[in-house]
Amino acid sequence: MEKRKRSMTLNIPTAVKPLLERLALDHGCLWGEKPNISLLIERIGRGEILLGEATPASEAIKALATVEADLEMALTAIRQLQAPKVENTKGLCDENRT
Repeated sequence: MEKRKRSMTLNIPTAVKPLLERLALDHGCLWGEKPNISLLIERIGRGEILLGEATPASEAIKALATVEADLEMALTAIRQLQAPKVENTKGLCDENRT
């Protein structure tokens, strides 16, 4: 005997549906390749997706790129400080030849 899953109907304005689908897509809530609003709401209910002010992915990527650039500059500066200073030895070589 098959056990039926309990479910409920959610009434939302038509304009909200694409917004929820985008959130579902962003959070990996999919049915095949399509966004799944029901799964999104289920995961929110379980606490798997936290609500609040989130940084959009594009802003997080920009922030990480800035940090990466800063780290690269710092690493370059450290390498320059650690590199042995090469003095002009060309004149010394020429003097030894004569």
